[in-house]
Amino acid sequence: MRLISNVSILILIISQGFCEIVEISDGKVSGIVMKTRYDENFHAYMGIPYAEKPLGDKRFRAPIKVSSWSGVLNATEFSPMCMQVNLLSQSPVAEDCLYLNVFTKNLPLSRENETLQPVVVYIHGGSFQLGSASDHKPHLLMERNVVLVSFNYRLGAFGFLSLGNEEIPGNAGFKDQVMVLEWVQNNIHHFGGDPKLVTLMGNSAGAYGVTAHMVSSMSKGLFHRVVALSGSITYQRKLEDNYLDLGRRLAEKMNCTVSDIDEMIKCLREKPAVDFNLIELREYPQCTIMTWFPVIEKDFGQRRFLSDDPKKLFQSANFSKVPIIIGRTKDEFVDIPSRMIQFPIIDELNQRYDEVAPHCFFYETNTEKSRSQTLKDVYFPYDVIDIKSLSSLSQIFSDGYIGYPVHKLAHLISNLTDVFYYQLSFIGRYSFFLHPHDKPYGVHHSDEMQYILETVFVGPRIELNDPENVMVERFTRIIYQFASSGDPNDKNDDYLNEMFWPKHDSINEFYLDIGSHFIEKHGLALDRYAAWDELENDASVIFKFEIIQLLLASVMLIKLF
Repeated sequence: MRLISNVSILILIISQGFCEIVEISDGKVSGIVMKTRYDENFHAYMGIPYAEKPLGDKRFRAPIKVSSWSGVLNATEFSPMCMQVNLLSQSPVAEDCLYLNVFTKNLPLSRENETLQPVVVYIHGGSFQLGSASDHKPHLLMERNVVLVSFNYRLGAFGFLSLGNEEIPGNAGFKDQVMVLEWVQNNIHHFGGDPKLVTLMGNSAGAYGVTAHMVSSMSKGLFHRVVALSGSITYQRKLEDNYLDLGRRLAEKMNCTVSDIDEMIKCLREKPAVDFNLIELREYPQCTIMTWFPVIEKDFGQRRFLSDDPKKLFQSANFSKVPIIIGRTKDEFVDIPSRMIQFPIIDELNQRYDEVAPHCFFYETNTEKSRSQTLKDVYFPYDVIDIKSLSSLSQIFSDGYIGYPVHKLAHLISNLTDVFYYQLSFIGRYSFFLHPHDKPYGVHHSDEMQYILETVFVGPRIELNDPENVMVERFTRIIYQFASSGDPNDKNDDYLNEMFWPKHDSINEFYLDIGSHFIEKHGLALDRYAAWDELENDASVIFKFEIIQLLLASVMLIKLF
């Protein structure tokens, strides 16, 4: 642990500006002073541990609260990223990665002027396989009066391995996130944040995460608003209660026994963490985005993050009914088809569509062929998938992974809580994976993030005189207004006064198109989403058929005995 002496504190004050030493429940922390684009100071505390190091026997297990420390913790730099292979970042990686960061302008606090500010807790994306808190800088959002918390959580097998047993029930990465939310409730007031005004914001897999927290009993009462940017846990593929087969495949590739589960776990815990980065488990890596998923945990007496299928929990109104902003970018995965077209996976799609398509486009692998064909007819009406199909490939990827799950959640809960649904159509000069470009490729997945939290690998910082700055002003104000009140509308704000963002409902299907102007629209991509509804119905029929088969088998056994 990085504890510092009084002399070191003095050096920090002289070299980097005075930063309040804050005493939290676990000990004292010292940070640094940073500046916004408007030359305003804010305090940054980076690399605060929130859990014990998840090493040795703690690997794959739920996190354990960090022990207290004496002295002052040097919280002046980001911690290493959690174990991953990330070609976009030069940051170091480590299994010891469970640290959080706090950014605030609301210091020092005094008894005479203790006005607490709304809190935004950000969960990074990366398909549950990569990414970190250090991918984003806080400077843009710190131009608003919020307290920002970002953090690392375990990824890949470290965070999402599930063997369906008491030893590794799964969802360790989500339980890391819950521990951060508990830390916020206990400590954020020391940084000028209001624990009763916590907005949980996530992008991509982080958006899957924030919507999963809505149906988790572990997270209940720990947050009060949700911002889900391009993602939702309500995707078409059914959640399992374990991924034992995936765990065995992992063990085999790491030369561990699979016949004895206890020995397999022991072997996996003894392997060097970096060895996990060398393993490819995707059946179709040229088109499959995700390997690891959350699970519906079996009950072994532990705190369960997910106890049932999220869609069932939303449908039965068994979720945290907090206001939510949810949406997508116009083109999402516009880059994937141009890469796919170079590989044999296109031939496999043409030759074995019913078998390969569910893996690529993220729906149930046991989907009835006629319904899978309905989906194909919508996106590929000319039957052959080739270089002319790039736009259609982009659409089906975007809808399967992002668009339809987002639509599904908005549709499920809009009569029970306030839903503000959006589509980002603004095309700036820089994009998440395509920057800079000579022609507009579209609005890529995660492009909204550069207007909220500066993304370190997406072009230069947007400056005050850049044409994209209007989007920074709009998005950061939307987040602040929503975090403060639960409603993004603000007629008194010069950047938002032209905006009327109506609440979504399942009849009018309102959404806000965020482009050069705010435009109220309705019925986003309903023609395409209708085909996904057919798949959803098919999955439900298959599930009911399986239940009927089990009941009939039980009746036969009763008759036999």
